[in-house]
Amino acid sequence: MNTNRKDRFREIERDIRWGRAPNSPEILYGYLSDCEAVAAILDDSVAEDLFRRLIDLLLEVICDTSLPYHWRCLCLDNLHRPMRCLHEKVQMPQERIELNKKMHEINALAEYFLIQ
Repeated sequence: MNTNRKDRFREIERDIRWGRAPNSPEILYGYLSDCEAVAAILDDSVAEDLFRRLIDLLLEVICDTSLPYHWRCLCLDNLHRPMRCLHEKVQMPQERIELNKKMHEINALAEYFLIQ
């Protein structure tokens, strides 16, 4: 990935993380689609890292109570996309166990931070 593209990805990640445009869900949708497209041409291990980072980004947003509630819910509603992609990439039983633990963590945190 070239430097300009990486910089653009980082800027969009910051926009998502800090909820800079909470009334523009297309930012999140576009970013998820771009990540999926880029991951398709990456080695599996690099793609897995990308999806893990994306999951962690969305989880940070979900847990940040200073961000608008609807933005946090949108991130939760779309968390299934990188989770599904990561599930398709992981092969080893230990990786699947870690993914299941992550899903449990997400469920617990979402219930605590979003279920009212």
